[in-house]
Amino acid sequence: MSTVTSEDGTPIAYERKGSGAAVILVGGGLGRDPRRLTHAGRRSGRQRPMRLLGLFISFSRVLFGVVFISKPQLMEQAWIGKQGRLPGAQLLARAVGARDLTVGLGGLQALARDDGSARQWLAAAAVCDAVDVGATLAAGSGIPRDARTRVLILGGAGALLSALVAAGLGRGAEAGHVQPGTYEFAESGSGAGEPVSTA
Repeated sequence: MSTVTSEDGTPIAYERKGSGAAVILVGGGLGRDPRRLTHAGRRSGRQRPMRLLGLFISFSRVLFGVVFISKPQLMEQAWIGKQGRLPGAQLLARAVGARDLTVGLGGLQALARDDGSARQWLAAAAVCDAVDVGATLAAGSGIPRDARTRVLILGGAGALLSALVAAGLGRGAEAGHVQPGTYEFAESGSGAGEPVSTA
């Protein structure tokens, strides 16, 4: 089995038999997801810190979700004040916890698969945090000032970081994507060169 490296740094393995130009099948021809062939390429450069930050964000959401589901009364100190003691408020606290748990688990699973779907989960996380910030601003003095300030800072930072990670992961996936098809490699010296045509 021989390998070549494409212009974007993606290693591609192929097997050559007989004479003539080397021909390989990528993605669709092999019955595999072509995005898996760019696994190594997407981890280079800015992709590794983006992935690590995405893992941190997603894991944090899972923790927040578990806490609010198991102890909804914490919403009183963490966010809305004495109103958090009401049964209806605790119901909504569990709903917020379920939201964060779902988004966090989805992000972790997508990052583990490394198939490009993490971008959507991180974008959803950014939207959730932005909505929380907007709702807190709209509530104004109806909730304690300390809690309001804390939520605005944490929510704003979460929305910004999640959006940055989603954008960064999206650029990496687009740059490293390999289209399905049959690729021919031209002979250059003693080794195979870059793809010169596709079928």
